[in-house]
Amino acid sequence: MNHGNRDYKPDPKSRSAFELASHIAVADNWFLQSVLDGKFEFDQEAATKAESQFKNADEIAAFYQKTVPDKLKQLRAMPAEKLAQEIDFFGFMKAPLVTFLTMTQNHSVHHRGQLAAYLRAMGSARAFDLRRQRRRADAGGLRVVVSRSPHIHRAPPPRRRHRHGGGAGRSPSRSRRNSSTRDCRGWSRA
Repeated sequence: MNHGNRDYKPDPKSRSAFELASHIAVADNWFLQSVLDGKFEFDQEAATKAESQFKNADEIAAFYQKTVPDKLKQLRAMPAEKLAQEIDFFGFMKAPLVTFLTMTQNHSVHHRGQLAAYLRAMGSARAFDLRRQRRRADAGGLRVVVSRSPHIHRAPPPRRRHRHGGGAGRSPSRSRRNSSTRDCRGWSRA
């Protein structure tokens, strides 16, 4: 994401690509800190100020890599009793603290998916460099957005259990004959 396309929006009501990347960095940090503190307090003005502090994608990545790995380290050291402690989430629900780690992950995955779609629409193949994404996941993962790798790596197809398809209880010749039960890759759907 560079200055030329950082304001890309798929819809006028959407956040820009840069705003979305800023939101991911600040929100992940806020969620993790809230879990560490054992309470959720939100200040819209402070969140807006925090998201507007960045001038470029490198600053977002640097912020993320500076803050999130340390918080993850603190979370790993947290005693199980504290993670089992029930807390209130803005009067909406009460749940054990560990539940909110899943909520944090779901929020992050949701917005990262949006950002990946934005980047693809902006013509960037860098967001899909899966090897780099896996390597950097423990360091925060946001670096994949500003990666300079020109390569696209695809995940290998799942291995078939039976050499001729068909699956358990079917003869290979029957499954090959009945092509209506196969998807576009030739995998059995039944």
